[in-house]
Parts: sequence; structure tokens; C-alpha cells
Amino acid sequence: METFKPPSALNLTGNLRENWRRWIQRFELFLTASGKVKETEKVHCAILLHLIGDEALEIYNTFTFGEGEDRDKLSVLKKKFEDYVNPRKNTVFERYKFWECKQQEGETIDQFITEMKTRAKSCEFGDQTDSMIRDRIVFGVSDIRLKERLLRESSELTLEKAASLCRAAEESAKQLKELRKQNVDPSEPEVHVVKKPTRGESLFDGNRCGTKHAVRSCPAFGKPCHKCKRKKHFARMCQMSRNSSVDEVSENTEEANTRNDPTLELNSLFIGTITSPTTSSAWFVSVGINGTQVRFKIDTGAEANVLPSNVYSSLKISTSLQKTGVVLTSYGNFKVKPEGKVFLRCVVNGQSEMLPFFVVTVQSTPILGLQACEKLNLVKKVNEVAPSPSTKEHIIHDYPEVFEGLGSMDGEYHIVVDKTVTPVIHPPRKVPYSILGKLKEKLSQLEKIGVVQKVDKLTPWVNSLVIVEKRDGSLRLCLDPRDLNKAIQREHHRIHTAEDIATRLSGKNLFSIVDEKDGFWQIHLDEESSHLCTFNTPFGRFRFTRLPFGVCSAPEVFQKKNEALFGDIDGVEVIFDDIIVAARDEKEHDEIMAKLLERAKAENVKFNPEKLQYKVKEVKYMGNIVSESV
Repeated sequence: METFKPPSALNLTGNLRENWRRWIQRFELFLTASGKVKETEKVHCAILLHLIGDEALEIYNTFTFGEGEDRDKLSVLKKKFEDYVNPRKNTVFERYKFWECKQQEGETIDQFITEMKTRAKSCEFGDQTDSMIRDRIVFGVSDIRLKERLLRESSELTLEKAASLCRAAEESAKQLKELRKQNVDPSEPEVHVVKKPTRGESLFDGNRCGTKHAVRSCPAFGKPCHKCKRKKHFARMCQMSRNSSVDEVSENTEEANTRNDPTLELNSLFIGTITSPTTSSAWFVSVGINGTQVRFKIDTGAEANVLPSNVYSSLKISTSLQKTGVVLTSYGNFKVKPEGKVFLRCVVNGQSEMLPFFVVTVQSTPILGLQACEKLNLVKKVNEVAPSPSTKEHIIHDYPEVFEGLGSMDGEYHIVVDKTVTPVIHPPRKVPYSILGKLKEKLSQLEKIGVVQKVDKLTPWVNSLVIVEKRDGSLRLCLDPRDLNKAIQREHHRIHTAEDIATRLSGKNLFSIVDEKDGFWQIHLDEESSHLCTFNTPFGRFRFTRLPFGVCSAPEVFQKKNEALFGDIDGVEVIFDDIIVAARDEKEHDEIMAKLLERAKAENVKFNPEKLQYKVKEVKYMGNIVSESV
């Protein structure tokens, strides 16, 4: 048989309380794993004293056991040691230490949370422990951006959610750090010192290194490019790689020399792309200029209109070019100095505008900038995109899990009965022959979906069955527990009336009514309560496994369940299986409805799509007409 190593002797130095907590936990695990847990408590005490060590045994010899304290009871022995290692504590000071705790450098979020939970044990926070730990996490994390994120989530922030967000942020930081390591260009030298220029020394934008430096101090000088393998430039400034990129700039030698000309910085306009391969995602428009149709690229990121010199020549414009000091800048800080500026009459779809163009000696597609596109009504600014209003059909389609099948609320209901009441057994009632077949079919259907089960054993309570025939010819089966109801001890949970919620509906203009499908049947009964709900039929005895209609405690139990599930959602009121959603406007209504449906989906609650009244200004609720405020 496999043996298990017992715990070593109790360490009586350092934090006695923590040492005892860990030791007794290991001791109890040893008892269970070794099979000693089946022995008597006297044996358990002997094992504890044998393993606890000489120092702790001497402490045991100093214990006094009063009247009613059995030294052979393990619980009494543990209490004596706990009193010894737990000196009188100052709760105020323990809470001070808790609130002073902050995440230290290098400390992971899990280590920080564990530390907070350990400190919280001495603070006697009670039911507020989780919320206190959550608040300390928000105040104590070292990452400022993470702290801002947690504060934004504060209205719905739980301890679990806070821990999850912190872990995600921590993991993202690790991954980003790893990516940065992988993206380091090995061709670039490692920088240890940044030297400031001396007074009067001019700095230049290096088109080979991409940095500002003094004359003849380019760090790329003599260094090979990691991409093209040529020397005297870094990979990020390599022109070979840019020849195939989206932000390509075709240039001649004169244009290249203008890049570092400080005079060009005085008046610069941004052009996203001067030349680039034609892509299917780009937008183009045909513009009439001087009787000729010119194909322009629409570029809402451009601050100017660009016309290549070859296109300008083909238009045969008699107007001469005006001189301009403007410089066109594209991605990568590449600059092009235009030949000049010209105003041209442009016509698109009957819209005519006089627009300025900069003529450049670059082989490219003509470009229309943002201002020109707005004047020609080619683009419009949209401040807000209004979502299409949701409809009854939309939400039924989007939430099929909520509107199909039988619901199943969490937990089981136990019916408490007075044992002094004598059980009653009712014989089966006569059923009209015309519905006998329907009854058999209905019982079979309910048995398949788990609402009822066949009963073969003896049960002290047997109730009668009430059969109601609906308008559509189908049957509704209810229990007739008139004698059982006399024995049931109710919870007496208060049920709201329409008058109670009327004041909370004041000021609302849009309403929806949601009906819970087969409401009571969404609550499970435990085994004992299920047998109390046994009923007789011509086809034998059955019992309800779900809460049946007719039980006197059913309405208040159902109301209590629904309030626990949906009562915290603002704008939602619940009476029995009827839920009303009330809002001031459509946006608020849709937000409340989404919360309600998501909660129902998560809790496996089902609604009746046929009884849904959706987003109307007047509804009938609990026998009253509720309408918009005037």
C-alpha cells in the first residue's frame, strides 16, 4: 500500500498564525490521504501530538481544559492551538495595513491579489470582503492606464472581472515586449548615449538614417542596409523597399535634393500618396476640365489637389502657372516641390466649381483632396450613423435561445410541509371520453420534456388533476392540491401590484411586455417536493418535476425568483410572469431590452414570442392601460 509522508514539526518562529494554518491543513490532508480519517477522534489527537514536534508538545502540556472541554476531541485541541497562535488583534491596524498595500515593482497581479486576500482575512470585512479587495486592486495597481480602465468599469466591476482585466493587461504587456524584441533591426547600432548638439551647431534631417544629426555625423555612414545589402543607409530609409509600397513617391534628383531644404518647411501640405499602384479599394471619379474628362483619385486625407505635368499639358490650358512656395508632403516625410499652381473649372454630375491644383513633375494619378471633394458633393461628413430601429421580429430572430423551448432556472425549490397534517390520497377523476386521447398525448409530451414523470412507488400524498381545454383545443394540466395546500408552509414573499409600480412608470414613453413561457414550470422541484405533487389520472400516477400551477406557494416563489434575476435592471418591473420594460426614448428602451434578453439567455429563462408586445406607446399590463406621458 502506498504511504504518505506526514507533515514535519510545527515551526514556532516567525508568523505563528500562518505557520499553524499551513500545518493543520497539511495534517488534515495527511489524515484523509492515509486513511486515518476513519479512526476515532482520540486517535486523531494522538497523531497530531505525535507529529507536531517537541516544542509544540511542550506548549500543549501548558494547556488547561475546563469543564465540558474534552482533550480527546480534535476540534477542542485545534481550538487551543488556534488561541495560542492567534494573539488579540487590532482590527483597525489590520485594515490600515490592508489599505496601504500596493502592487510592488516586479510583482504579478496574481501575487498582488493573493497578498490582498491574505491581509483581508484579518480585517473582518464580512460580506464586503470581495468588494474591498476589488477596490484595493483598483487603487493599488501600478499601471496607470489599467487603473483608468478599471475606474471606467467601476459600475459593473466585480472582483473576478477586475482580476481578469488585470491578467489580460499583464499578458498583453508581456506579448508587446516580446514583439518589440523581435522587431529590432539588427543592422541598426545600439544607442547608449544621446549627445546634445553644441550651441550654434545646425541639425539636419537625415534621409539615410531617419534622425536629426550634425553635419558629417550620420550614424548610417558605412553601415549596410538590412534589406538591400547596400551601404550608407538604414533599412527603414531604404528606397528599394519603398518602390513597391503603397506610399511610393516617384522622384527625380532635383526633388530628392529638396528633402532637407529648410525653406520647404515654411508652407507644407500633406498628400497621402503621390504615386501608387492602382488598387481595387481606391475611389475614382471622372471630372470634366476644359472639355476633357480626367480620371481623378478621391483622397479625403489629402489637403491639396494634385495634377501631374503630363496631364496638365494634355489639357492645353492657356493660363500660365503661378509660382508657389507650397511643398507637398507624403508618408515618410517625402517632399515634392510643385512647378506651380493653377485654377481650373471642374464639372462633376452638373456641379461646377473653380478649384486650385498643384502641378508636379511626377508620373502619378491626378488627386482630388478633401475640400474639392466636399465642394463637388462627392463626399459628406456624417457625424453619427443611426442604427436601424429594432423590431419584434429582429429580437426574436437574434435571441432564438430565449424564445424557444422550456426554461430551466437555476436551483431547486423545496416545499416545506407541516408534518402534523395527515396526508390525503385522491382517486382519479373521471375524464370525458372526448378529451381522453388528448390527455394521454399531453402526458406523453410533458414526460418527454421532463415536466412530469411516471410514479410506481407508494406516495403519501396523491392529488387530483384539473384539465382545462384552451380555445385552440389543446389542454392545460394543473394540480388540484387543496388538501396539500393546507399543509404547505408558505414563504409569504410580498408580490407587487400594478399600483405599486405605477409611480415608477411615470415619465416613460415606450413600453414592452414580455411574458415568461410556462412560467412556473421553469422552476425545478427537488425529489421530495416532486413526490408531494403526485397526481392521479386514468393512465396511472404521475408527479410534477417542475413547480405546478395550483400550489399555494408557487406565485410568491416565482415572484421571488424573478426579482432575483431581473429586479436589478433599471426600467424593468416584474409581476408574476409578466415583465414590463419602460423607457423615456427608443435608445434607452433598446439598451434595457438588450440587458433583459442577455440576462434571460444567461439564466436559461424562456419568453413567449406570441405574447410579446414590443416597443409601443400604450400597453395593457395587469388589467391596466399604461401609456406614454403627456
